[in-house]
Amino acid sequence: MAITGYRAGASPGPASCTAGPGATDCVIGAEAGTAYTVSVVALSAGGPSPASSPSGSVVPSAPVVSSTPPVTSLPLDTGNGPISSASPGEALVVKGGGYAPYSSVTIAIYSSPQVLATVRADRLGAFEQSVTVPAGLPAGIHSFVAAGVDGDGNVRALRLDLTVAASGGSSSLPITGPAVLWLIVGGFALTLAGVGMRLVKRQ
Repeated sequence: MAITGYRAGASPGPASCTAGPGATDCVIGAEAGTAYTVSVVALSAGGPSPASSPSGSVVPSAPVVSSTPPVTSLPLDTGNGPISSASPGEALVVKGGGYAPYSSVTIAIYSSPQVLATVRADRLGAFEQSVTVPAGLPAGIHSFVAAGVDGDGNVRALRLDLTVAASGGSSSLPITGPAVLWLIVGGFALTLAGVGMRLVKRQ
């Protein structure tokens, strides 16, 4: 019976990806620091084949902060809708989508890059996370960025520019940015022949 595609599943789960009969790889969302193996089944009109033996174990590395970030116009949303300012020490809920399901997303702030949190996207590739504006952040315009990989393994960065007030509420605000964070985030592309895995990097 003709093969119509392949499905690769990661262990620990539940991340998986599906590829057509002529494909040689597909992207599986991965959480940095977790060891994964992958098994593949062939798909046909008669149903899936038995699973292959697991691949060797692979551990994706944590996202790396670049010192030369590019610009992105994709918006990072908040739990309070559009906002333009925040105060040092204030808690904000940030959220976004379009990432590979179950992959790592790093939330950071510029002007000097500070990682605020690393979260795992859900099964739909979305996240929602509370972060705190650093108490010692200089007054001015700063960029909050959430970066990860999309379902094709490409880097995806969302950005929110906010004016951060000086401690004590001063209205004199020098401009310190904005800048955007470029992160190389661990994801997987599965080579179906031989059930090999390689780490996806985009830079």
